[in-house]
Amino acid sequence: AAAPAAAASKRALSSAQLRGKIQALEALERRAKQPKMGQMLRQLKSSLAQFAEAEEVAAILKQMLQDIEDRLRIIDSVSASAQKSTDTMQASLIEWQTKLVDLSNARDKAKAQEQAQQLQREALAGEKKSAGETATQENAAYKLLITPYMKEIYVIQLIKSKIIDHCKA
Repeated sequence: AAAPAAAASKRALSSAQLRGKIQALEALERRAKQPKMGQMLRQLKSSLAQFAEAEEVAAILKQMLQDIEDRLRIIDSVSASAQKSTDTMQASLIEWQTKLVDLSNARDKAKAQEQAQQLQREALAGEKKSAGETATQENAAYKLLITPYMKEIYVIQLIKSKIIDHCKA
């Protein structure tokens, strides 16, 4: 940035010197009163003005190019930062997807285990019901079968008690 400024100041000095010399030539032309010389001085002034405008345009264009380069550097920096952020987010996404799959698998396994236990409970409930019905049926059969023997047992117990009473007396 310092080199273009130094070159521009040299150009400014040389254009100031040129203007001074043109003014000196104008003074000479007025004294000599030569129309051809006046015409040449006007052309020289016009060329000098065009040259100064061209230098200004070149300086503006250089500033625009520098601005574009700065913006491109900023865009590259932001792009690199965004890419880094994207990579980090992608890694995080993969990590969370893996955790989600693991949790989903654990949930499916727990659900399958729950269903297996439910089937086992249902089987045990069926066995309990069947055992209860069997016990009820056996109890009813026992009562039917034991009733005649109960009378015989009662009679035997009476005889036994009378024997014990007779032996005690």
